[in-house]
Amino acid sequence: MELLWLMCIAVSVGAWFVSAERHKVFWNSTNTKFLSDEYTEEVRINDYLDIVCPHYQRGEVPSQEAERYVLYMVEWEDYKACRSQSVDQLRWECAHPFAPHAPEKFSEKFQRFTPFTLGKEFRQGESYYYISKPLHHHGQECMRLKVNVLGPKGSEETKMRGGSEGGTGGGGGGGVHVPSNRLPADDPSVNSPEVQKSVGTVGMFSTGLTDLKKMRASQSADSVQFLPFLTTILNNLGWLYYGVLKKDGTLVFVNTIGAALQVLYITAYCHYTKTKRRVSAQTLATGTLLFGAWVYFSMFLTGGERRLAQLGLTCSVFTVSMYLSPLTDLVEIVRSRSVERLSFPLAVATFLTSTSWTLYGLQLQDYYIMVPNTPGIVTSLIRFFLFWKFASANQDAATYKLIQM
Repeated sequence: MELLWLMCIAVSVGAWFVSAERHKVFWNSTNTKFLSDEYTEEVRINDYLDIVCPHYQRGEVPSQEAERYVLYMVEWEDYKACRSQSVDQLRWECAHPFAPHAPEKFSEKFQRFTPFTLGKEFRQGESYYYISKPLHHHGQECMRLKVNVLGPKGSEETKMRGGSEGGTGGGGGGGVHVPSNRLPADDPSVNSPEVQKSVGTVGMFSTGLTDLKKMRASQSADSVQFLPFLTTILNNLGWLYYGVLKKDGTLVFVNTIGAALQVLYITAYCHYTKTKRRVSAQTLATGTLLFGAWVYFSMFLTGGERRLAQLGLTCSVFTVSMYLSPLTDLVEIVRSRSVERLSFPLAVATFLTSTSWTLYGLQLQDYYIMVPNTPGIVTSLIRFFLFWKFASANQDAATYKLIQM
């Protein structure tokens, strides 16, 4: 298990130095690049195309004048004619120009393989085409974008431009808008590596494997706490739903794995525990709470912006409480002057994970992701100080303290 932790931490640290490029395209009528005959972006495999939707402050323009678009991925013939053939070609909807905090943003990852049924696979040396239809009744009718997926050697056009305007540079693509255009540029400087977030967070979830091994060895669940499994799956499913609503593949991927692992841990605990009635009651109560939350957010909150805001706030409060829950243990550690109850690999993984999620939230300007992960950085630093202050040679087992984004 310690070897697994070391591998997760090593990959997590190394991933800080590996980051795919992001190519921003501000999809609105003030982007002069859409006036050209063939607005083109050049990407490589594993790069991202970020579509930034029109965005206004409340009251800045009348609602009926705000730009809204439906975006499609189409074939060459439809691209030239600027038309869509079927609803299957629909890719995204820029339907919330007054979204709180920041513009809507949709991301396309240009990958050779995707495990998701709604994902798309791309090939080097080919071109892909996007068009839009306006949902408002003014401005430019046809807006289209061509994306070239470069091979290993790139293209002659890219080499000649040397990364000038319209090239593949992460900060220059897409036509940044000045304030006079009413559609502000969203150009955060943080580019957080998805590999680091995923490996670090999944590594934290895998700490439950220690408890699983312990239950199998003793054929008993007496020495394992059950409540952390339930709170973690609640957290996972909440952020999974948030990721689905935001169409954020990183959130969906990480929390799907986390929820699956918690189901495994809960199933094993129910098998080995002697107090099956109490455990069943707690599991039923958790399921009832999940169902009630789903009914509330799905049926009573029909507005997309309001539902996303309330769900983000709920998940944020829950995540903060989970990050702060170990403080009671830290008080006991200070009193006993022993760190045997702490796991150093878990502290490192928590620090890396909470830091990367904080940067990711900053990148997206999503305070529901950024703010609740900040306490994780603080509590991790406190743990590092305690290890330095009360280092113990007989620390052996990793304690299952679950924290997650």
